[in-house]
Amino acid sequence: KKRILIFGDSHIHQYSKRIKEVFGKDFAIDIFSQPSCYIGKKYKSFYEKNGKVVVIQKNGFNENVVCNNLIKDFSAYLKNYFPDIIITGQRWQGVVENFPTTFSVEELIYDKLDILSEKKFKHLIIVGSSADINFECKKKQLRYITSGLFDFKCDLPQSKNIPQQNFIKETKLLNVKNNIHFIYPYEYFCDTNGNCELISKIGKNN
Repeated sequence: KKRILIFGDSHIHQYSKRIKEVFGKDFAIDIFSQPSCYIGKKYKSFYEKNGKVVVIQKNGFNENVVCNNLIKDFSAYLKNYFPDIIITGQRWQGVVENFPTTFSVEELIYDKLDILSEKKFKHLIIVGSSADINFECKKKQLRYITSGLFDFKCDLPQSKNIPQQNFIKETKLLNVKNNIHFIYPYEYFCDTNGNCELISKIGKNN
């Protein structure tokens, strides 16, 4: 049976249930995901505390035991299995902005590719971060609209989504193989002006 490997943090895990529903009959679905856990070749782990990364160890582990165990299990998996399709994703801006050293999007993407360099996968899908949206305000706004009441603004400052926009721009410039594909959830939520919505104009959930 063919295999799909999914790995990353909670930003990729949110898609795993739907992936299993759609592809579970034809593929074995293997998932390695943990909130705030980064798996790469050069930089293997990090965790956040109160929204800020406080520990990173190059080629090592940190005090987040769950993340460390996940990394060990993932390394063992790569030695024994050969997935046909690999899907990975992170809260990329959290890694770029919060690590106590300077990272570029390009460096992180190639760090991900390096850990998979010995795998002859058919397709690698790299998923960008979704938009930052004031979810509670948007729900309240929708209730007002459906009740025929006045509308009101509740957008986050556009600067909150600049990292997602930069990720799209930078990854579109990368020179990668034809079997490596980028998917940008941000583009499903937001227009080119940075206006983001939970519900599309035709009433469909984004």
